[in-house]
Amino acid sequence: MIPNSVKPYHLKYEEAQALLIDTLITLNQLRDEIYALPPEELTDIGYLLREISKFFDNARKDYNSVKELIELNLCKTMVENTLKDPETEQIFRGVLASASPQVWQQPQLPKRGTEEYKQLCSWMGVPQEEIDKEYITFHFPTLTKVLTDNAEKGIPNPPGILGVIPKFTCIFRKRNGETNE
Repeated sequence: MIPNSVKPYHLKYEEAQALLIDTLITLNQLRDEIYALPPEELTDIGYLLREISKFFDNARKDYNSVKELIELNLCKTMVENTLKDPETEQIFRGVLASASPQVWQQPQLPKRGTEEYKQLCSWMGVPQEEIDKEYITFHFPTLTKVLTDNAEKGIPNPPGILGVIPKFTCIFRKRNGETNE
């Protein structure tokens, strides 16, 4: 059964999904009509589609900002629970979904040409004569994963890393089964 506090958001989800499906059907119909419409009407439709796109993009940003607050709260709760009991399960289960809080280390990278940059490149095994080449760049997701893995193992950051900022996210997964609304 969906909790009462979740029901309004579940309803909004279903309404938004229905609206989006209706919008996509309308867009597909428009694709078939584009070449039959006069330029003046296409101009107005193009303007409206741009405005709709902006609206959806702004709404996406707003939803994401609230989702990030929820993720931060779930991660905080996970850390508190783990401090109380290290055997605490690292997952939360709702009626609709499960959430796996994740903490990762975002590195503060040095600027190209600095001594710290050279130290980091040397640690990575980049030959000295190649360090200042433009084609040498860091793969941020991989470096983030390496630093996070190292932090979990108690291994210090490599030379040249200016610092790390802990980032908190959650992996949300839809749960299978009946919701009994």
